[in-house]
Amino acid sequence: MKTSDLYLEVMQRIGASTDPDNMTMSVDEAAAYTGMSKGQMAMQRSRNTGAFYIKIGKRVLYRKADLDAFLASKVVKTSDAIAA
Repeated sequence: MKTSDLYLEVMQRIGASTDPDNMTMSVDEAAAYTGMSKGQMAMQRSRNTGAFYIKIGKRVLYRKADLDAFLASKVVKTSDAIAA
């Protein structure tokens, strides 16, 4: 499945969810949601950096709220934004 198709599928699931913040995503879905590669996400997990995740056996899941918090922590404020 193409990343853009997977992203649209994830966004539809978020819209249909009764509790979207606690919705879990697979690594493929989380990569599409964040715009990161699966390899980047795997490297961050091995280095204990990146978004919090859930590991059940070999399965790795990400909660939407944790991905959103991770992305929010990466916002870079420009000098124009700081001056405003």
